[in-house]
Amino acid sequence: MAYALFASQVNLLTYHRLAWETEPVLEGETLLAYHQPGFQLRPGFAYRVKPQDPVANTYQVGLGGNLYPTERFGLGGALYYLFQPGTGGNRFAFSVEGSFRVLEGLWLNLGYGFGETLFQPEGLYLRLDFFGGSR
Repeated sequence: MAYALFASQVNLLTYHRLAWETEPVLEGETLLAYHQPGFQLRPGFAYRVKPQDPVANTYQVGLGGNLYPTERFGLGGALYYLFQPGTGGNRFAFSVEGSFRVLEGLWLNLGYGFGETLFQPEGLYLRLDFFGGSR
């Protein structure tokens, strides 16, 4: 199940799925993007729950952001905290990125993630940001 909300200054993206491979796994992510002409903030929460193995349940909170010093270019990054309450394990991951405005309301972001997050491996990534929507 997935849904999205696009408003003039806020975007909300979320998905939740139940996968049944060798064992059931419930996972999902919710991301909020608050944007203004000069900046963007992106708090988020993700989870992977294994009903057969609750010790392996993993959660992630993150905060990303971008600054747009010009109408065409921006710089940004994100910090993620992953934790497993059942094992007491935790770690941080972060990313840095550059942004380029392709069209009004459409930004192309090229970045590099340092450390694996719950749904993104370490390495190079590409993301599109859509701004704007109903008022």
